[in-house]
Amino acid sequence: MIVLLAWLAVLVPSAIALWCIAAFVLHAEKAVRMCVATLVPALAVICLFFAQYWTARTPPAEPGWDIFFGIFFILSGAATVIVTLPVAYIAEARFGSRAR
Repeated sequence: MIVLLAWLAVLVPSAIALWCIAAFVLHAEKAVRMCVATLVPALAVICLFFAQYWTARTPPAEPGWDIFFGIFFILSGAATVIVTLPVAYIAEARFGSRAR
């Protein structure tokens, strides 16, 4: 439970910050703002988990573990999108008219 709360405490502010950067600094369209606010944190989580696994992995790995962890990384990215997508929708509903 603590890990989930910490994950949310990092992902929600990062999604808000990325949406604001895409909206007010880059002056991006709505679709681009949504992609930046949702996909950038998801890719960051996937890359972070992959880097942690790759540095802690002792070669040669057991057969199948690379695939298992690869699927886990993809699912963690999907869970990140599930967390950040509502944040992007709320930001778009509240501040989308000010963005352009």
